[in-house]
Formats: sequence, C-alpha cells, structure tokens
Amino acid sequence: MVIVFTINEVFRDFLNQIEKSMVKYGHVDEDYVLPDEQKVHHDLYTRFNLITVEEIDKFNEFVYDVGVLPCFGYADLVHKQSVLGFNNIMSYIEDYYGNDVEIILAEKGIHNDMSATLFFLSKTACRARNIKFHKNIEEVLDYADVIVTANPNIIKNKKENTIIIKIKSDYNNECVGDYEFDNVFELSKNNELIDTLINEN
Repeated sequence: MVIVFTINEVFRDFLNQIEKSMVKYGHVDEDYVLPDEQKVHHDLYTRFNLITVEEIDKFNEFVYDVGVLPCFGYADLVHKQSVLGFNNIMSYIEDYYGNDVEIILAEKGIHNDMSATLFFLSKTACRARNIKFHKNIEEVLDYADVIVTANPNIIKNKKENTIIIKIKSDYNNECVGDYEFDNVFELSKNNELIDTLINEN
C-alpha cells in the first residue's frame, strides 16, 4: 500500500510565501496585497492575475529562478504542528505495519525548486524517508492508494480506487474528499481511521 502526502499547503505555506517574497524582493510594489477574491484560486497565473506572456515569464523567472529559495525554501508551515503530525503518523505506521505500507512525500519539481524544497523539509525536522518530485504533481494518482492533499486538481481527478484525504484550504472549498481535516496534526490523532484505510485496501 502507498500513502502519499503532497507538500504544498499540506505542510508548506507556499502560496502565501510567494506573495510575501514578491513584495520583499521588489517583484511587486511594497504595498501590494493580494485581493481576497483572488485567494480562492489555486492556479498561480489566475491567483496572481497574470495575463500577458511578459507577465507570466517575469513571474516564472522570479519564482523558479531568482526567488526560488525564498519562495520554496524559506516558507513557513501552513500549520505549526503539521510536520509533527506527519512524523507521528509515520512512526505509528512503521511500528504497526512495517514495510507493508510505503509513505511518500511528493511535490512538483522542475529545477532548483527541488533543492529548495529539500531545504524547507530539513528545517522542519521532517523524518520522511521517501521524497519524490514530479513534472506534474497529478502523477501521484498513478500509484497512490491514499493521498493526503490540498490540491484541487488531484482531488477532482481522483481515480475510482484512490482514497483522498483533503486538507482544507481557501481554494478547495468546492472539492470533496473522502475524508477532510483542517491539518495533518488533526489527522495524526485519528489512528482508527489510519487502521481502517490500511486494513481495507
């Protein structure tokens, strides 16, 4: 059995960090504030209202090149005990199920954002043994039995036999998971659910 936790907005406060970094490093005016109506969007170009090719290219250069460490590496946790919750879940599963269950952290990774993500995880004391990067994060749907995610594209495109545990966010209110939690630490307190998911798959 394979359980996947995606990183962005489950552990890493990625979208808010992009906004903070854009202001701090002069990519936008210092008084820039993302309008509330834009915060419901998960897609980066829609969220930051990027329309022209020039705007998109400038944004990509900042996020994935010039500002890759601030955006990916310096981000805060979306919930201060989310990694603690993950570590607790991993310890519980390893103690009771051993190698019968594989736990993977997964996220989209292209270039320098991968090393910046590893830096982010290292500073959180995350004890993940298996970390995967994908060109398209939806590739996790090809191999995961259970996915813990906030990503609406993964939730909407789930396969018939895949269990989705949705971590609630401003931008996924319209998506329905098989189970829903505010954060991973809350999930970590529900060993009964974890047992059920493993034993019934």
